[in-house]
Amino acid sequence: MSEREKLYQLVDAIPDYKLTYAITYLQGLTDGGRAELNKETLEALEESERISKDPNVKSYTDVKEMFKEILADET
Repeated sequence: MSEREKLYQLVDAIPDYKLTYAITYLQGLTDGGRAELNKETLEALEESERISKDPNVKSYTDVKEMFKEILADET
């Protein structure tokens, strides 16, 4: 299997909600550096990836519940 075929296989396995990260990264590789991500953006992407894999990080499926907890923490 060629490197390109491996890449296609990996891209096919990326969940839809993570495709934006892959697109952004690949654009940075292919545009000759015209749209390089700054350090802060790269760190944010890395952080979001770590958070998405961490079972100890609180997550929500209900936006109303999320805001209810956030606002309760402010008091």
